[in-house]
Order: sequence, then C-alpha cells, then structure tokens
Amino acid sequence: MVPAPGMHWFWYGGRPFQVWFSRTESTHERSTRRVESLTFRTVGRNRGLLQILVNDVVSCHTRRLGVQSYLYTYNDGWDYIEGYAPRLLESVVLQPGEKEHLIEDVKNFRASKQRYARLGIPYHRGYLLYGTPGTGKTSLVSALAAHFGLSIYVISLTDFTDRSLMISVNQVPANSVLLFEDIDCAKSGKAREPASSGGNSGTQTQTMLRPMCCS
Repeated sequence: MVPAPGMHWFWYGGRPFQVWFSRTESTHERSTRRVESLTFRTVGRNRGLLQILVNDVVSCHTRRLGVQSYLYTYNDGWDYIEGYAPRLLESVVLQPGEKEHLIEDVKNFRASKQRYARLGIPYHRGYLLYGTPGTGKTSLVSALAAHFGLSIYVISLTDFTDRSLMISVNQVPANSVLLFEDIDCAKSGKAREPASSGGNSGTQTQTMLRPMCCS
C-alpha cells in the first residue's frame, strides 16, 4: 500500500505513528525520475522506536524483492538503468578453475569483515580485469554481482574530475560493486587505443567490492 501525498496516522507496535508522504519530479540532463519521501514521527523521545519501524520496513521490502542485482550510472546522481538483465554466471566462460577461484575469494572476503576491522584495514576488495574489448570483463562483473545479490555502480573515469569522483563514490551504498571502466584511458582522457595485433595492449576494468554492511 502506498499512501496518498500528505499526512496520515497509523498504529504500529501498539503506538501511534504519523507519516508525511511527498512526491516530486527530479529532472536530469537525460532523464526524469520521481523522488518520493516518507517522514515518520511518533509520540515520545525514544528514537529507537522509529529505528525499529524503519528496520521492519526495509526487512519486509528486502524479503519481497528477494536477492536481485541492479545497474546504476552517474549523472549528477546515481540513476537506475531500467531493463538491465544481469548475466548468468554459467554463461561466462573462463579458463578451468579461474571462475571457481574468484567465487571462493569473494565468499572469503564477505565473511571476513570482523577480521578487517580488527586489523584496522578498510573493508573493500579490488580486482583488476585486463583484456581486449569484447573479451567479457564487464560480463564477468555482471555475473558475479548477480550471483551474490550485489548492485553495480559504473564509473567511467574520463567523465569525472577529482571532486565529482569523490562525491559519486561516497554516494555508493554498502553491499555494492563499484565498477571503474577503461581505467587505462583515465590519465590522458583520450579514447582507448585499438588492441595491437600482438595482443600486448588491452583495456582494463577495475572492480571494487564496497563494504557488505553499514551502521
């Protein structure tokens, strides 16, 4: 159920709650999207009651959606790409044992948050994927993200300044994959060079797994 715009009252956990619902249209350079805002209030000074309500809403939404992977690009804010269909891990072909080794490495990383915190190490992990265009680097990232239920946030470094890059990265939520495309073109800002016949050149994709949980 979605409330109508305005103020409404409801009961939750035996307490009265007030919700303000507003809806606006946010127009970007290439797209228009609807922004909806919910503001909750209740009687008393115990902030934990509101946190319990919000946690319950998020948990219910997560159960309804199930494990899914989404794709976002940046345009003065992260925009969801409609119609994105992630690759199946079974459709990605690598050398024998490479895919299994990568999956196991990601599993170990996701289970090691406490160890990172104990050692004082930032909790993220990076992978550098190298190869000529069309060899499946982005497809592998898409398949891995879908396998672990992570969303992908794509950044092309040639489109960013140092300031805008910092702003965009700081807006990436936990439990996400941050994908840097064509990092070999970032220094000069030029288009990528075609691969040589000797196979010594290629494009690079930097993938970083953001922290798996946040407070």
